[in-house]
Amino acid sequence: MVSSDMLKLDILNPDTLGEVFSFIPLSVKRTLNKTYYTQSPPPSIAKFDSFFRTIIRIDAHFIFYPHLAKNYKLWRSIKGWHYKNMKFFNYIEYIRHLCCHYNSQKCKAELSLHEEKIKPNRKKKYKKMKIRNIRWNN
Repeated sequence: MVSSDMLKLDILNPDTLGEVFSFIPLSVKRTLNKTYYTQSPPPSIAKFDSFFRTIIRIDAHFIFYPHLAKNYKLWRSIKGWHYKNMKFFNYIEYIRHLCCHYNSQKCKAELSLHEEKIKPNRKKKYKKMKIRNIRWNN
């Protein structure tokens, strides 16, 4: 009969650990360190609004950038985003507002660097236009 101490030593054997570690999927390994996180693609998220609010709140720019690179075109196409009685032109403007609200400078810098890299057409970007009320005088 094998004692429990011998079983513990067998489990801690580096050869055994290497074999067991090779069977762990990359989606589980991605939470261990930076190299595994960059090797696996970012997961799709069902409730992305609360997820990105949390990422921006804690200023986790390393987690924010892969999602930004993957979903930037989608976020630009989401028009009329509503949040707390505010209406934003698109989801990117909402993220920019959250970065200012939670004072997350790293996420804001990642967003501006990514926009500079892509260089979208500036003419089509949303601008706040002031409306002048002109009365007709006869």
